[in-house]
Amino acid sequence: MNFIRGEAIKVKDGTVSPDGQSFEGWQGRVFSVFPGGVVMELDCQTLENLSDQYLVESFKADVQTHFFNFPMHVLEKTQPRDAYEDVDEAQKLMYERMHELVNFEYDMFDYHSITDLWSRGFQRSKQFEMLNGVQRNASLFIIETFANTMLQYYDLLPVGWNGVALTECCLEDIPRKVSADQSVFEAYGVVLEQFFDYVGEKGWRDTADLKQAIAPIKQQIFENAADHQKWGTAKEYTMKAMEEGVNPHDLDEFAQFVEEENQKREERGEAAMSQKSEVIDVEQLITVRYEDGRVRKGVTFLEVLQDLNDGKCEIVLDDLYDDE
Repeated sequence: MNFIRGEAIKVKDGTVSPDGQSFEGWQGRVFSVFPGGVVMELDCQTLENLSDQYLVESFKADVQTHFFNFPMHVLEKTQPRDAYEDVDEAQKLMYERMHELVNFEYDMFDYHSITDLWSRGFQRSKQFEMLNGVQRNASLFIIETFANTMLQYYDLLPVGWNGVALTECCLEDIPRKVSADQSVFEAYGVVLEQFFDYVGEKGWRDTADLKQAIAPIKQQIFENAADHQKWGTAKEYTMKAMEEGVNPHDLDEFAQFVEEENQKREERGEAAMSQKSEVIDVEQLITVRYEDGRVRKGVTFLEVLQDLNDGKCEIVLDDLYDDE
């Protein structure tokens, strides 16, 4: 059976997970299709019926609660029970409910819930459809690195983003801090421009100042990120390590690389890097599924960027149900 993005689907009666969880009554829409399976965006009724235990476990496991991966053979087409606008509201209520269940500092919870809701909604928007393949593949990475940098360096939640901070962040902090292929930085401003247009259209906040600020600097983001003189020491080491085939997320391997590189730099009279650098944290960990059904979890965006651009795999959302 062929499934198309956006059409209503439900889980077949009697379907249970390997650990015994029942999916009776689960319904939603096709968010994306991968070989042998579908990412379902849960509808309002399904979200409302999620148990407290499920929400807490999902939060602790850091999975996307309003999405779920299912193998195709357990799904069938149906009629929708709600509209997308209803789903947006149900997701907001779900996050508020989750906040009451977990011990989490409010501002940070607000940050995660808002950025997650906005970025996931963006991926089923007309603005997202206007992006090319490379831009779509990089969109989550771009939104998350931008949001994280605005919070970390400017203490701004999404509702407080402004054009002045955005300009400084995108022209100075992102090129200095974020390690990625240049194709990502070429897409950076385009993705943010479309993302801001989507958020404003939804009425979640006024984004006129953000769109005005990002429009003239899209090319400059790309140029600054390509300028090695603007890189921080951490990024220099990370990019050089990857060029030499060293995995920055293999702590032992990377520590050995840093030690050797520091020795070379000291011999040349250049500044060395502390082993306590934030390099290990500058790349996003994602999950991808390949055409043959293989799933790779906890890989960096950079590790699989070429495969993503070549169409060999796609980003999928972690879940608690594995059909492998």
